[in-house]
Amino acid sequence: MNNDDRNGVNAEPEQPAKTDLPDLTRQRKSRSRTDSIISTAKKMLVSGIGPNEVSCRLRLDPAVVLDLYNSSWNPTCRKVTPPNAWTCQKLAIRCFGSGAPLDEICRITDRPLFSVIKMLTAEGVSLSVLSQYLPAESDPLMVEYRKTLARHEASPKRRPIKINPVRRSQTASATA
Repeated sequence: MNNDDRNGVNAEPEQPAKTDLPDLTRQRKSRSRTDSIISTAKKMLVSGIGPNEVSCRLRLDPAVVLDLYNSSWNPTCRKVTPPNAWTCQKLAIRCFGSGAPLDEICRITDRPLFSVIKMLTAEGVSLSVLSQYLPAESDPLMVEYRKTLARHEASPKRRPIKINPVRRSQTASATA
């Protein structure tokens, strides 16, 4: 009964068996070079998921994800792909039908006032009806709308065709 190991009291701490853990830096570096994982990380960052969560979910190096986030892959610098013009036009006509003001329609569709007015007039809404829903003259949307209108009126594509009258000494029926 001289063996003290049996009763479990020992003054020296037990040495756990040392297991060699794998070095994960090589795996993280190789994963950070994979294009599909990087594009997934960019999509997640743009959609609003934070860099720490992206690095945990995709098992990427946090420094790589933070570098992507700081180099404009974040929701403030990048927008998710905007909807096409047809979808925006249908959304604008639906909002206008429900009585929404034009500045709210611009905010919802993420389009300038000029584009929203063009969409609504293409759907058959008259400009006299739209004038009731225009924002105030000092509103930044209205200021930008006036600038765009002036630019479009001055552009050569939008000018009416000027036909120079040709003086003819004979009538067209006499020569035919």
